[in-house]
Amino acid sequence: MTSRLRLLPVFFLFLSSISFAQDSRFNGLSAITGNIYPSDKHMNITIDKELIDVRGLDSNVIYDILYSARNTGDQYGVVNVTQPIQLYFNDFRPGYRSPLLDIMSKLFIDIFQVSDPGTDIRQQIKDNFGQRLFIRRYVSSENLRSLGIYTDLFKNNTRLNYTKVWVEFRWIDDDPYNLDKNTECLSMEIRMSTDVEFKPNETFNLLSFIKLPTTLCGREEMQIYAPYQLGTPRDWKENLKEVYIQHDIFDVTPILPQGASYESGYTGEREQILKVRNIPAGSSKGIAFLALRENLQQCGSTLLREEKSIIPAPITNVTASSWDKTPTRLNDRNYVVTYEANFSDTLQRYQTGNPTDLDLLEKGLQKRLYSSYLMNDFIQGNCKGQQSGIAIKESGHPIFAFDISNYNEEDSVFNGQPNLARQTCWCEGVDGNGKGEYIEFTLQQASNAVSIFNGNQQEEDKFNDYTMADVIRFHSPDGLIEDKKYSIIDLRIKNLYPIYMPAGRYRIYMDEVDNNNRVKRTCINSILFDFVYEDPWYQKARVALDNAYNRGG
Repeated sequence: MTSRLRLLPVFFLFLSSISFAQDSRFNGLSAITGNIYPSDKHMNITIDKELIDVRGLDSNVIYDILYSARNTGDQYGVVNVTQPIQLYFNDFRPGYRSPLLDIMSKLFIDIFQVSDPGTDIRQQIKDNFGQRLFIRRYVSSENLRSLGIYTDLFKNNTRLNYTKVWVEFRWIDDDPYNLDKNTECLSMEIRMSTDVEFKPNETFNLLSFIKLPTTLCGREEMQIYAPYQLGTPRDWKENLKEVYIQHDIFDVTPILPQGASYESGYTGEREQILKVRNIPAGSSKGIAFLALRENLQQCGSTLLREEKSIIPAPITNVTASSWDKTPTRLNDRNYVVTYEANFSDTLQRYQTGNPTDLDLLEKGLQKRLYSSYLMNDFIQGNCKGQQSGIAIKESGHPIFAFDISNYNEEDSVFNGQPNLARQTCWCEGVDGNGKGEYIEFTLQQASNAVSIFNGNQQEEDKFNDYTMADVIRFHSPDGLIEDKKYSIIDLRIKNLYPIYMPAGRYRIYMDEVDNNNRVKRTCINSILFDFVYEDPWYQKARVALDNAYNRGG
């Protein structure tokens, strides 16, 4: 008894420090979903390929998923499939707990209705459990939608309705001896199931559309985390051979299992596709998706937002007939490198304690730097108080016509901030106005269209003072396309050219130049490509997903 009393001051100090830390971004909630699996027997059904398109990642994650399935038998049949989802709640104080807990007090009155909602309701909910180790209920898909959980399942073009949905509540604690955090969580396991009919030797697609909440946390930045379980409690006849992951290169960073290998590609202007192989087997294996927002870094006495810029991987061998090699600097700016993917053997299912940075980040991740052609050789940032800034080695280098940045109008930290990619450009370096100069590059992937921003758009004065191209010409030294001439507008807007360019080497010539400006230096601000990912399976999967999505509304 005496020893416990002596520990009380330390205990209250610990609570005080936790209370102070809880003025963070933690939303008190974690959620995980994963691959569908056979509820009982696999019935000779194989799923060998999968496409996961992470269509959104903020307070919610939105997945568009396609499974390539095949009946290896010669019989008609039915397989019952289960879609797993699991939520974890580990903050129960007013103002900190997830709003879903208050919504569930109306759905599950006997479990979540409490006498004093203005206090920490953890113990009140535990009291409602009584002696029960778990509580299981059948619900409807409409009930889940009221919690912000949306699911849709199709077989080819036919929507399948989940015929059985049950939830199970239980208290769990994976680390009960942790004195630094309260790791006890209320788990809400959701299983949605339905029957899928199939024909002998039939090949078909299963398409799943899912929206559910994410984990939000982080002290100095908003960390958004969404884990996804690849392994399942029951296996199909064969394990997955390939998983295609599609995501915005800046908005989402995939976290892959150690040992997984991949090749990367692009679709559109900034969507990356990772074709992942060597996926480790086992029900505990999975992937996750991470996003960082509101990321301000203390540089001396100033908070500066982290800016990123890359050359899309399909663009290589960049050069030009000439370029301006004058160095320049953007003051009070903070440039950081971009990572293509992270690796971890630990799939964090839920966030423990209140609140910290994401547990997975504190354990450390293996990070793979984005392979951005020459970018990090010519642009560097530092975060050193009054000297903070972005140094550009050769301000008119041709690589700066191809860079894209993490600028995001919807992220509050970019309010009033210029787009880094619009502040760099290729500027020719010859005497005169630059007529006849060209930029050269190689495309490792085909492109359906090209968008170009004209001029030097680093500042308004430079845009008005520098000469600009009037007519440009697309040329293939290897004869892949016929020469095509186009006019280009002398405004700060995107010029769109519907040119299909197969993989290969190209030049863009400035055939005519405006001579009316004061500074005889002609620049091309940005060249963007609508890349085509010419993988036959992916293209079919993409079309099937888009058709089902449009049909489902």
